[in-house]
Amino acid sequence: MYWIDLIKDIRLWVRFAKVAKQNRAFLEKNKLRVDRLGRIYTVINLPEEIAQGNEYMHEAWVLQHLKPFTQTLLEIGVADYAYPEVSKIDEPNSSAFLVVMYPESEAITLRKILWNTTIWTVGFFAIKALYKFVLASPLIMDKIHAITSYIF
Repeated sequence: MYWIDLIKDIRLWVRFAKVAKQNRAFLEKNKLRVDRLGRIYTVINLPEEIAQGNEYMHEAWVLQHLKPFTQTLLEIGVADYAYPEVSKIDEPNSSAFLVVMYPESEAITLRKILWNTTIWTVGFFAIKALYKFVLASPLIMDKIHAITSYIF
């Protein structure tokens, strides 16, 4: 069910952020930083010989050089939950990549939250209207009463 998954994802994110913020000094010593949301990030600069290559080579090189950061995350206990998002920094004459690590969650999206809130709200009011219709109709209530009295 979506709401249970959402609560689990929020709890995971809060725990991840709490651990990241508590270990901020250790992470900064290992060239990682923590933002206000509790995401862990760093900038990886490409060597000049790699920067001259194609784009696929850039991301592969960055992903290969995440191992020391993964070891750091393992030491504080969040490596299993950290999902790296790699994006190129768009600055002229720059060959750097921003790597942001945070817990992967599929339930925490505005679209899914709004969709499920709408579905549950419409469902609630539909059931409420149907219930009022059944109770307000004497013909339906007489039939329900006749059926229940026949059964019991």
